[in-house]
Amino acid sequence: MKKIRPNIIKRISYSFVTKYLFKSILSTESIKSNNNSQTEIHSLVCHGDLYIYLYAIKSFIKNTTSCSVVIHSDGSLSNEDEDLLKKHIEGVKIYSIKEADEIVMSKLKKYPLLRELRRKNPLLKKLTDFHFLSESEKIISLDSDILFFKKSEEITNWIRSNEKSALLSDETPVNSHQDKYLCKTNLNYVKNLNSGLICYYKDMIDLGLAEKCFKLKGFMTLYRPNGIGDQQFMAVNFGEARETKNIKVNRLDPNKYIHNREIKNESAIAKHYWSAKHSLRKLLIYIKDINGVHMSIK
Repeated sequence: MKKIRPNIIKRISYSFVTKYLFKSILSTESIKSNNNSQTEIHSLVCHGDLYIYLYAIKSFIKNTTSCSVVIHSDGSLSNEDEDLLKKHIEGVKIYSIKEADEIVMSKLKKYPLLRELRRKNPLLKKLTDFHFLSESEKIISLDSDILFFKKSEEITNWIRSNEKSALLSDETPVNSHQDKYLCKTNLNYVKNLNSGLICYYKDMIDLGLAEKCFKLKGFMTLYRPNGIGDQQFMAVNFGEARETKNIKVNRLDPNKYIHNREIKNESAIAKHYWSAKHSLRKLLIYIKDINGVHMSIK
């Protein structure tokens, strides 16, 4: 009899946890997408992270301010999933694979390498699709596995401000895999960037630079925490923007917006759980934490 591999067991267990233990989010009140907002929150969402995403977006809106909400399907969202999302986020815009492809693929003709990489790696849609399918100047890229515990003045102020700047997550003190690669290049880059939560202006993204970067040997990586290269490029994009275009780049406090370690103090505003790694230990911590915020997002 063939043995079941540990990673398969993890995936099955992960699916069970997300499907049943996080289902309590459905008992919370719906939120509204403010489609008149000048800021859009974009997320790439899969079927397996459906309930976790609802925790992410509801806790985000609860602790910042109303914004326009845009969801990009990775191809796994069913019609039932979309109906559920529309029920809990009134006025939300959901891009299906077909709809997104019809718009984005034609716009990527100028960038043949990005076009091909996007076709093979859905995570690159966080770069290309968020850019081409946004209707507002200001974009917030929010991963499904981020949970907010309390008010975020930094992000709220960025949303309301007219000052043109970027607000990026910081994984300090991690010496990240991407930094170890980028330090060997001549590229300017932002150290210890995590792209799970970033706020920026649409015209700050340089897709021409992305086309050049992905041609470099070793730039495209399958090392998951680097987001199949999208995170690595964002580090370069904002590093180059800061150094050559004088664009103001601010960093979120890593002791309040925690990405790479456990919460050890009461000052934590948000936590990124890296659910895409299917870590049951992280999920158990997540479950423990949501018990304290579940009622607050009603």
